[in-house]
Amino acid sequence: MLAFITVIVATNFDDETFNVSRTVKAYWRHTQSLPEIKNRDYMDIQIKKFKKIDDVTVTLASLNIFIGANNSGKSSFIQGIQFAISGCQTLNLKGGIWGKGTKTLSLDSSEYLYTPTNNIEYLYHGKRLTGSRTKNDRNWIEFILSDGNTSTLKISRGKNGGFTTSLSGRDLGEKLSDIEKPYCVYVPGIAGVPTQEKYEVTITVKKSATRGDSNNYLRNILYAISKDAEKWTSFKDSVNSIYTDIDVIAKFDEHKSEYIHVFVIDGKLELPLDSVGTGLLQVIQIFAYIEYFNPRVILLDEPDSHIHPTKQKLLAKELSRRATENPDLRIVFSTHSRYILDALEDKANVVHFQNGNIFQNVKGSNILLDIGAADADYLFSKKELKYVIVTEDKVDNIAEKKDFLKKFLIANGLSENEFVLHSYEGCTKVDFAKILQGFVRKQIPTVKVIVHIDRDQKVDSDREVRRLIEDCKKRGLIFFMTKFQEVESYFCTPLHIHKIYGIPLVEAQIKYQQFIDELADETKRKLANFILRERHELSFNGAGRQDIDIINNLATEWYEQFREELTPGKELLGKIKNFAQIELKDDPNKILNISDALISDDFKKLLVE
Repeated sequence: MLAFITVIVATNFDDETFNVSRTVKAYWRHTQSLPEIKNRDYMDIQIKKFKKIDDVTVTLASLNIFIGANNSGKSSFIQGIQFAISGCQTLNLKGGIWGKGTKTLSLDSSEYLYTPTNNIEYLYHGKRLTGSRTKNDRNWIEFILSDGNTSTLKISRGKNGGFTTSLSGRDLGEKLSDIEKPYCVYVPGIAGVPTQEKYEVTITVKKSATRGDSNNYLRNILYAISKDAEKWTSFKDSVNSIYTDIDVIAKFDEHKSEYIHVFVIDGKLELPLDSVGTGLLQVIQIFAYIEYFNPRVILLDEPDSHIHPTKQKLLAKELSRRATENPDLRIVFSTHSRYILDALEDKANVVHFQNGNIFQNVKGSNILLDIGAADADYLFSKKELKYVIVTEDKVDNIAEKKDFLKKFLIANGLSENEFVLHSYEGCTKVDFAKILQGFVRKQIPTVKVIVHIDRDQKVDSDREVRRLIEDCKKRGLIFFMTKFQEVESYFCTPLHIHKIYGIPLVEAQIKYQQFIDELADETKRKLANFILRERHELSFNGAGRQDIDIINNLATEWYEQFREELTPGKELLGKIKNFAQIELKDDPNKILNISDALISDDFKKLLVE
């Protein structure tokens, strides 16, 4: 019985026919056109059952940025692309022959030009790749690529213990299998190069593109392109767009030595290649690979790791220029740099990986690279930072919500320099906050993270509230739930009305109770809906069926116990604004101002615990 791995790449999809993997449709964000490629063909890469990836399709623009936390799937996807190309090229090297549009061989793990691990069976998603007794029971990993033509690579566990590797789709398959003109080049993060490097034959250097160890042949690559005046000039222009006034010299004399010598000149300083700083070395590597291999796809693994933030922006700009000028090139790189994101936000297809799924073509800076890439811009701008308040962003008018929360925090004694508000998306509240706290404390060890939620329709004994309290306690986080239905409700209290408009406190109390009463039916309706949809376990009768009488009785019980706390804040605020404008003849928006009536003893206690 065989178990298969398949890779699929596809292009030329228009907006009407564009589809994503069924398993990630819920995560997909697609606009009418990807950045700066309106007149270009699309390239699709689909990966199934490979490492962290269950089934994900990414449509490559000319420039693509993969972001996400560790173990989110972005490295799995990049490795999957390279592994697929490796399988195609290995079939070519081992003499695979096309028959009826398919090329198939049985290979050992050691025979592949590149594998992320020595044991291919451990690359299967979620479990070990094993054989099966029947074709219907086989497990596969699939890679599917398409650039107008579609080609599929399948790798399965064969009966003899090897891995049956099958390539279909000859038109594209021939390109994927070509070692002389590699379709894809993998550029790992570079930490250095060997102190010496022998001259190698071309095929050895070309194979390194697939193996991902081209840094071991960087001098060979530089020497080769130095003999082509056009390529050499293009290479140095790119390097100098980031590191100005840098010159590179490559020397080799087969009659005097078997070693290639490369020197980098910066002003009057001349250094051998192995003595150059890692930031400059990384830039040299990237653009040397682009010139030498001229691939259709280049994969860059965190190219910003050793580069100063100002240089990261210049690198981003130059990569964007390269992608724009070469319509056949697709640049894919993973990053943890806010500088890269900011520089390329409107020019690149940003793909956010999370738990093996994706958000594609992400817009805006709200995705924080799962915190790892939120690189401290906001931290270093606030030297007195004490608290990061994590708040929900899946609400209407999030900017308005944050403004209410900001005023509440200031009223409770925090200055704007002592806190920042961070919204979370996609992650669970506590997990997000814990990751954030770990990142922030690397920069400012004393910072505390507060997890904020609005009460909404939840009573203190609610299961989610109890869980959040316990989870935050275990993780050393501060948990804050508003006393009232939402943070806006603090601006509706009689004392705040009295402070802002100067009316007698008794009059404010009477009006407040009047508005609470007027909203009684709406409050109960929201409570009933909450029980019905989100706490349905509380709505069943003795026969195990949802009972509307039980729901309504429980909603009424909660309302009688917590009528002020559970009255919807936005609706209550609207009534107070109307009262100010119609009866007081005053500015209704004055109610949004800060007063000491916003002070919450419960919140202030959290700050000193």
